[in-house]
Amino acid sequence: MRGGVDKVMMMSPHDIGRTARRPVGVMIMAAVVAATVGRPVEGVAVTAKVSSREVLPGEVFQLEIEVEGDASVSAPELPTTPDFQIALVTPNPSRSSFTQIINGRITSRTTLTYVYEVRARRAGRLTIPAIGVKIGGKVYKTAPITIVAVKSETGDLLFVEFAADRESVYVEQPFELTLRIWVRPFRQGDVKLNGNQMWGLLKRGSAFGPFAKQAATNKFQVRRALRKDRQGQEHEYYLYQARQKVRPDKPGPYRPEPVSINMNYPVRLRRSVFGDLRMERGRRLAEQARPPDIVVKAVPDEGRPPTYNGAIGRYTWKVWADRTDVRRGQLITLNMEIGGEGLLERVPAPPLAKVPELAKGFKVLDEQLAGEVKEGKKVYRQKIRATDEDVEAIPPIPFVFFDPDADQGKGRFVTVKSEPIPVTVHAAESLSPDEIVVPAAIGSVQSSLLTEAADSIRANYAEADAVLASQVFAPGPGWAVSVALPPVVWLVGWLLRRRSDRLRTDVALSRRRGARRSAEQRLGSARTSADPAGQVAEALLNYVADRANLPAGGLTRTDAVNQIRDDGAPDETIEGVNQLLAACEAARYAGVAASNDTLMTQAEQCLRQLERTWKP
Repeated sequence: MRGGVDKVMMMSPHDIGRTARRPVGVMIMAAVVAATVGRPVEGVAVTAKVSSREVLPGEVFQLEIEVEGDASVSAPELPTTPDFQIALVTPNPSRSSFTQIINGRITSRTTLTYVYEVRARRAGRLTIPAIGVKIGGKVYKTAPITIVAVKSETGDLLFVEFAADRESVYVEQPFELTLRIWVRPFRQGDVKLNGNQMWGLLKRGSAFGPFAKQAATNKFQVRRALRKDRQGQEHEYYLYQARQKVRPDKPGPYRPEPVSINMNYPVRLRRSVFGDLRMERGRRLAEQARPPDIVVKAVPDEGRPPTYNGAIGRYTWKVWADRTDVRRGQLITLNMEIGGEGLLERVPAPPLAKVPELAKGFKVLDEQLAGEVKEGKKVYRQKIRATDEDVEAIPPIPFVFFDPDADQGKGRFVTVKSEPIPVTVHAAESLSPDEIVVPAAIGSVQSSLLTEAADSIRANYAEADAVLASQVFAPGPGWAVSVALPPVVWLVGWLLRRRSDRLRTDVALSRRRGARRSAEQRLGSARTSADPAGQVAEALLNYVADRANLPAGGLTRTDAVNQIRDDGAPDETIEGVNQLLAACEAARYAGVAASNDTLMTQAEQCLRQLERTWKP
């Protein structure tokens, strides 16, 4: 580590006062006993140090907090500061132990080291506030650390642009984010570095914000382009560009993560004995791009139809029935197909019970509908019953959605209706009173099988007592099992079939149920992957997306943490997810070494904690 070091040896006031009042004889005796039994010296040391005291805005530097002592230690309490972005590099601190014996006196010390990645958000003389560490139930604080962030003079060598194609959108309305990075090609004599070589110089230590995944997978497009410098002179640049579609899911300001591009721009190159180009001297460049300000508006209440059920986008609507010739009271299944542009997974079933024209001649069954998304369409199936023989058609069924692009971006509610469906309703089958068959009186039944005798039935049997013995039926345990087993088996089969149908038709439920299994499979493949940190991050982000029924492709660390926080998860769970994803990013983009086994263990613990405490 290079740069300044701030180190503070801390003892609690209670310990200091107790030591001052201790009699000399007792202190001598305590020292003798400590030397004899090998008891470690009491005291706590808290050290805070940074890798550099002078940095560029947006440039990464390291902050280390070392804690010495044998008491129980809690993780450092990071202060909130607008001047710095601080992220934990590894979820667990490194541990080291030291023991020495001098003249029979044994001294031992255990040190925990917490490593953080820090970026200055602006230029100027900035201060990292005191950081508290809870040790043995008491809080000790480091001294503040002053950093000088000097604005980089890029000399028109590096430009960064972060833009959006809209300034305001509605919830779920897509918009596009674009990141452009302009880099002047380096030339030395007849040597000119190509686009890939220049890209390799700027990737390390840079924060790409929402474009981090595209940067990690080299999905930035590169081409040569002309651009004017700050003096208005045109030069050739390498233009690295990436785009991303975003659909905000809640109203309010949308603030993507900022972008900070760091680069070690060559000043002089030399060739090695093998002919390879090496950078003999470089120049540190850093450029920050402020994310665009985007306002996400809620769907308006004004003009909202009573049958609006939350659909946002632009859709088509089609309805057909499984039968059109029925008896009164017989079930009819209405198939309702939704297509078009929008998040079909989130489009709810239309509220048919609120359609007054349908309620006049039909009863809508009260049931929760599970839509099925297939081939760009979503189909709901709703059962209804005809309540009147005079009904001639199923009336047009309305479907209401909010089109955010209508009226030149002002948005409006749109109602589309299906075609009426002709039906024939017959009277329900029933029996008239004349058609009811009354059985003959029991007394009129004549039997020729009995021999009449004065002594009645006794005359026909020699052993009348056996005939007249009690014939009460007394069922045993086997009879009860044989009677109860068939309906139980049928009920279990029905429940399993219903669950299978729900998992097949309800995409959100299926994703939620299979989230942990999918994450564990991804973690299993991460052990043999060339990019284990990337696999761990992908497993956790996809788990959050599956549990919350969100699109998985564009989910970032900030999106995942915000989603868990919005759902009311405990702070411990939120911090665990944030720290694990930060460690994965540091291993992938900042070159920070991380143990694969440690990442796997932390990921498994994080999944278990999410399963217990997070209820989306």
